[in-house]
Amino acid sequence: MENTKPFYLRLLINELERRKRVNSNYSLRSFARFLELDSGVLSAVLKNKRKLPKHKIKYICDRLKLEASDKDYFIASLIDSTRTKNKLLNSVDQSMWKLKDATLIEENELTKKILSEWEYFTVLSLIDTKEFQNDTEWMAKRLGTSVERMKVIVENLKLIGLIELSSTGQLKKLKKNVTTSSGINSQALKQSHKEGLVKALEKIESVPLEKRSFSSMTVAFNPKNIDKARELIRDFRRSFSAIMEEEQGTEVYQMAIQFFPLTKIEK
Repeated sequence: MENTKPFYLRLLINELERRKRVNSNYSLRSFARFLELDSGVLSAVLKNKRKLPKHKIKYICDRLKLEASDKDYFIASLIDSTRTKNKLLNSVDQSMWKLKDATLIEENELTKKILSEWEYFTVLSLIDTKEFQNDTEWMAKRLGTSVERMKVIVENLKLIGLIELSSTGQLKKLKKNVTTSSGINSQALKQSHKEGLVKALEKIESVPLEKRSFSSMTVAFNPKNIDKARELIRDFRRSFSAIMEEEQGTEVYQMAIQFFPLTKIEK
């Protein structure tokens, strides 16, 4: 099972998988070039046949733009000294990764994986659709992904306690709504927003106009009112969701609202 692998190895494998999903031509050799590693060395690392070269660990953490907590886990998982490892891990605050109304898992990188990859929340919404089938082939086809990928998604959602098999053998959600704490500056949430933008670019070309709605507006705005703007956007999302979910859906849609400065902000 994936969780038996050391943290650094799971993180590297997950990052390579993510890059391949974004770019089907992306390869292990491309990833090795990005990390400035020999492709043979990286291949052996990913197969758990050797550890990362010690002199490259800090560079790779910086190259992957790991947050402080992930960097600590990454380094700790490569260290053999239990005392040093415990000192690092005891300094990590995992509570910020708790999903509201969800189970807090022991290690936070699975939570962040689920936060950052678009398929997870899509599957949670897919379960709510009218003709949902608890069949990984059917689910993979509906999302345009592979059956192997879908099996991993379902297993991870079970591990974190967001879904389970009912007594009748059907997948069911254990929490109606799952949201994250607001105001967190995290790489996982940044990645989630990036994936949303990539999907939007794809759908603007592949989905006919009558099946989608894209719009934008530009306004003069005082940044001191950003908290008020966030609250208005949150209120709109809640109202929109309540009205749209009155009738059971047949498809899974995503609404993304971006509000950001087009001018260079003066200090």
